[in-house]
Amino acid sequence: MTDIDLHIHTAASQDGELSPREVFEAAHRLGIRAIAFADHDSVASVEEGERLSREFGIAFAPCVELTSKLGGYDVHVLGYFVDPGAPALVEALRRVGRALIDQSRARVEKLRALGFDVDLDDVLAASVGRHPTTAAVVTALMKKPANLADARFARYVGGDRSDSPVYNFYRDWFFAGAPAFVELDVPEAPEAIALVRECRGVAVMAHPGRTPTALVDDLRAAGLDGLEAFCSTHTPADAERFERYVRGHGLLVTAGSDFHGPSIKPDIRLGELQGGTFAMFEALVRRAEERR
Repeated sequence: MTDIDLHIHTAASQDGELSPREVFEAAHRLGIRAIAFADHDSVASVEEGERLSREFGIAFAPCVELTSKLGGYDVHVLGYFVDPGAPALVEALRRVGRALIDQSRARVEKLRALGFDVDLDDVLAASVGRHPTTAAVVTALMKKPANLADARFARYVGGDRSDSPVYNFYRDWFFAGAPAFVELDVPEAPEAIALVRECRGVAVMAHPGRTPTALVDDLRAAGLDGLEAFCSTHTPADAERFERYVRGHGLLVTAGSDFHGPSIKPDIRLGELQGGTFAMFEALVRRAEERR
């Protein structure tokens, strides 16, 4: 257990389960000293997070996880200490929201062509005012008896893929090369990094995983501030590689679980990381103060 977790999703993410208060309550029980809400293309929980930080005595970093791409890879840029009301950020999040609706429409068309019973209105209703993503599609599919009787989908409800239905459905049907894959029209990663810096934030690449070093080099050249070296999906070898990289290039290092909730990603638990210190949070604060 680490004393920080700087990558947590709340219910402001369409695939997040817990309310901001529930996250703080869990962090308090676990003795975590600093957390960050990093919702997908949303800052809707930031204001409440700042208030709860004072109530619980837990340090808090307002953050947003921006969806972007570069060189054929999905790149998620964490913007720590961004100004949530900055006009450039507000407009960028609106654009992503529209792109997600367009993507969902195209996904629904592909799923219908494949024989699934689903329509866009059901997906948008399942989104409950948030950006429509895989979680909303799976929820909409689960409400139709024809899908529950379809062996291709039933496995996500009570079969071999039911351990993490949303993530597994995404990997099987929406991932690049899968039957219902639809590319999301999002900014290039350097644009996302520039946006974070324009909004006086600190730009960190989330869960770099098996990202080629050359691509990380390109992001660093574009102004990236740091890497999330410690993440629940990283092996010890991954963490060691990224720690070496940040030391060699004067970047910041962060630690975040990418927690979504007990049903969305049940194998990822709040604060369960192989590394992470409060000094990492303090370094983010200092960088943000310098930027201001």
